[in-house]
Amino acid sequence: MQLLKTGVVIAAILLGSSAALADTIETVDFTFSDPNAGNLSASGSLTVDLTTDQALSGSGTINSSLFVGSDGMTPLGTLNMSLVTSSNIGHNGVDSMGGFLWQDSDGTNLQADTFLNPTAAPGSLVDSDGLLFAVGTPNAGGHYASFNFYYQNGVMYGDFLGNGGPPGQGQVYAENITGSLTITPVPLPATACMLLTGLSAVGVLVRRRKSETN
Repeated sequence: MQLLKTGVVIAAILLGSSAALADTIETVDFTFSDPNAGNLSASGSLTVDLTTDQALSGSGTINSSLFVGSDGMTPLGTLNMSLVTSSNIGHNGVDSMGGFLWQDSDGTNLQADTFLNPTAAPGSLVDSDGLLFAVGTPNAGGHYASFNFYYQNGVMYGDFLGNGGPPGQGQVYAENITGSLTITPVPLPATACMLLTGLSAVGVLVRRRKSETN
């Protein structure tokens, strides 16, 4: 009986720890699109701390027919992108005004932060600085192209800047575009897995107890 009680306690601890994590850290999917900007489409996933409304990390892809190389003709296709945060700005940025300044590959210093409230109304998901992503591969100076989406006066805007060339010699693919942003919570399978692990442990202990009794 003591073994059974121990098993129940273990299962409860596993479930409680998993539930507590799910209550504070959440993974969400996002999509940003604007059919008037070369059918621009950006999507990916973000890890969010719900206690502070801060995006901790994220990655995704972006594509648009406007994204062409420095020759003005060669399509760049779908590009990978990763969320820029104050912890990974490197030599490209500095902390500033509750967020950070980050220089992309066309020499633009962008103000951004990591505020994200996935449960808020559409006009309050991000703030006026918005989330910033490093796109593609860096140029010789270590600077990336950038994608930034943000809300101003209830309108969702997006900017895609830089072509991987030297700072100051990049191009604007799409700036001040008015797109739509969708945030969708992703179920955490770890919760179910940890619960099943705990229940399985209880089952083993019960069988062992019965075996010893017999």
